[in-house]
Amino acid sequence: MDTHDCAGQPSRKRTRSDSQIPEAVTDHDRFKTGDFAVISSDNVRFRVDGHYLQTYSAVFRGMLSGPATGNREIHLSDPTLEHSTTIELFLELVTNSSLDLTQSVVRLIRLVHFLNKYDCASTLKLVRLRLLAFLISGKVTVEHFTLAAVMDDVDLCVTVIDHMTRGAPWGWEPVAGGQRCLASSVRRGTDSLNPQNMPLWLWVLVPSVYQWALSRTFAIVWSPGMPYFRETFKEHVEAAMKCVQQNPTCTWTLRDA
Repeated sequence: MDTHDCAGQPSRKRTRSDSQIPEAVTDHDRFKTGDFAVISSDNVRFRVDGHYLQTYSAVFRGMLSGPATGNREIHLSDPTLEHSTTIELFLELVTNSSLDLTQSVVRLIRLVHFLNKYDCASTLKLVRLRLLAFLISGKVTVEHFTLAAVMDDVDLCVTVIDHMTRGAPWGWEPVAGGQRCLASSVRRGTDSLNPQNMPLWLWVLVPSVYQWALSRTFAIVWSPGMPYFRETFKEHVEAAMKCVQQNPTCTWTLRDA
């Protein structure tokens, strides 16, 4: 049944299906060419040569293994892991081996989860190489430790700690609005790796095993610059991992490890 708008023109009555009409897809400003299209959960289309996806992702390799028929594209739906910001990071990495490690650690963590979801083992190794190369810049922070922990790479965590202790101390600096940001230490003796000094938003990003290992290590060796801190931390992570493997529910083992 038609209704009329205020100008007297007929307009179709809105139905339930109208709200389900997908939003228009827009093309990414740089990834505009290629034989395959990846549409992000927020409806941004990325065109790329399919061989990049086949090379770096076992999941995409399976999708592209069949004969090419019609429009070759996939529309992703996860609003967290498959947002355009993550797809852009992924494609920059596989096409240009480029990764900006000074950006938000939340974005970098979402990229790591995306790479795990799409079985991108070689790309995860590339992230590790980019982080190792970045360490020599002297700009490494506790956020990079968090990224290494999310990658479940204890040796990379230890390497990050080592580089953090070589440079100037790092700490948390209060800013307007009650927020806190990472900055060169303004409170002498404050260590950003200590879970007691982490802001809540970052604390919750560190996987529980690594957070537990940090807490136990700081209880024994009060500063990451002291001898045996890195070795003690690694021992605690490995002990915790063993407990988790033996007892998946892990209700008491971490406490007694």
